Amino acid sequence: MRDPNSAELPWDVKFMRGPYPVVIACLIGAGFVGWWAFGVVHNAWATYWLRQDARPGTAVVTQVFPSHHNQVAYTYHVNDQEYSGTGWDEEHYRTSRVGDLPVVYFSESHPWLSSLSEPKNLHVPWVQAITSLAFTLFAWLLLAVVVALAFLAGAIERNGPRLDFGNGRWRVKIKLDRGLNEESRESGES
Repeated sequence: MRDPNSAELPWDVKFMRGPYPVVIACLIGAGFVGWWAFGVVHNAWATYWLRQDARPGTAVVTQVFPSHHNQVAYTYHVNDQEYSGTGWDEEHYRTSRVGDLPVVYFSESHPWLSSLSEPKNLHVPWVQAITSLAFTLFAWLLLAVVVALAFLAGAIERNGPRLDFGNGRWRVKIKLDRGLNEESRESGES
């Protein structure tokens, strides 16, 4: 029971003592895991479509990134629409310069998907995509458990657990929502 003479804590102190920092950290972690899984699955999807219906075209190298293993940025045109991409010109990756005209392979049905590598050399990473989705679901489940435990710990800290040893059984009662609801867990004979 709270002492009526004690001063009310500032909101930021209550916030930091509650489960909210854990919840925010878990949401940030879930966002990063989801972003990573999206990238892996998108890569598998793009590779699949490039292997299905790629058509060759001509690209123009617009930038070279020597610090990224000579990765290049390029533009290409399909049906009078300009698209851009990044990748490696495998034949000339060590000597690529701005203005070079490498062959680009783009998906006919999804022209914004492209590669400087021949599609027959690309492997669809299905195992990686399925594994990343399974990992993501597991990570999100684990983060949900952590959030639930944070809220439960906050409820126990605010209201305190009560042990009841009546009738030869032990029972832990936790008051949630300031005593409006009560949750009980029972175990076997003690």
